[in-house]
Amino acid sequence: MLYPKVAKCGSWAVFICVATAAAMQQSVNAADFATVFTPARGLKATLSVREQQVELTVTGPRGRSSETLPFETEQPLRIKVDDYNFDGHKDFSVSHVDDGKGTYDLYDIYVYAPKSGKFERLAPTCGEEFINVRLDRKRRALINTRVENYRFTSCRMTFQRMLK
Repeated sequence: MLYPKVAKCGSWAVFICVATAAAMQQSVNAADFATVFTPARGLKATLSVREQQVELTVTGPRGRSSETLPFETEQPLRIKVDDYNFDGHKDFSVSHVDDGKGTYDLYDIYVYAPKSGKFERLAPTCGEEFINVRLDRKRRALINTRVENYRFTSCRMTFQRMLK
């Protein structure tokens, strides 16, 4: 990530300096970055964030495949690599703060499917979208918030132990 250089400020201009530094920090296009990880042995996945889309490239024994994942938001995108379905393969999520009041995080979760060698978008079993996702590793569950009658409630997606 790029960080702008900030000039030293005299004590009389601390407020102006802090405000200028914050504006400079926001002006840096921190959305352009890449994440590389290994979802399974012999595979390399690269996620490149470019403004409001993510370029997914998977390279391995079956060759190379690429796809673009567009997101309809004005907020910066965040990438997190984790095992979201507890199958031992690394998956990833793309999240961002909601465009309204900015009070919750929205997630798109992609899990690695070994049979196809591709990432598949995970659909929530409760609620219409993934909100404020947490992983409960002990119970092998993905905890999601859903909105029902203008109220936030929790729901849990559990995953059975995969037999190998």
